Amino acid sequence: MRLLSLLLLGAALGLLPRASRACDICGCFMGITPYDNQSSISLMHRYRIFNGYQQYGHSPRFFPKGARPFFPSPLNGDDGYEHHHSGDPTDFEAFRVVELRGKYFLSQRVEVNAFVPYVMNTSQINRRQLNASGLGDVTVFAGYHLIRAIETAGVQSRLIVGGGVKLPTGAFRRQNAQGERYPCSTRWAPAPPTALCTPTTSAATAASG
Repeated sequence: MRLLSLLLLGAALGLLPRASRACDICGCFMGITPYDNQSSISLMHRYRIFNGYQQYGHSPRFFPKGARPFFPSPLNGDDGYEHHHSGDPTDFEAFRVVELRGKYFLSQRVEVNAFVPYVMNTSQINRRQLNASGLGDVTVFAGYHLIRAIETAGVQSRLIVGGGVKLPTGAFRRQNAQGERYPCSTRWAPAPPTALCTPTTSAATAASG
């Protein structure tokens, strides 16, 4: 019972938002997936926010004004955005994913998974936003349950080996109406600051059935 309480406490602390350093384009997140040896379809939402210039002493915020954690408005749009930093404390970059996930068991030990993400990115600089949304890279992989159940102190674990592919279905050369790629344009700031995406916090939610 004590071990279970410590595990639950550790899991709860792990879900608390906190400042950290992270890559803003990595897409390897698997999420918390229930392994009850049943086929399933689930929907997961992930939200990551990068804001605050460390050299100016800005404090990062989990929900900066205008970030919209679930869906940007509009999904695709540009209100005069220019990639020209001037140290504005309202600058941020938000990365959101709504992902449809499917898992199917071919047998008791063999499973096939597919993830189909819809990506919604926002960059705000000097109170001007650029939103870019669309289909991301589809992931397909299979797993073999080498050890189906290991029970320790009432907690079951499994050892699964496998592999898969990430298909290049997302458009990585998206441009706005002015021909500028997201999130950068050809107009760069000549001096400060050098990096927007240092402090970051993230959260993910999932529902399955």
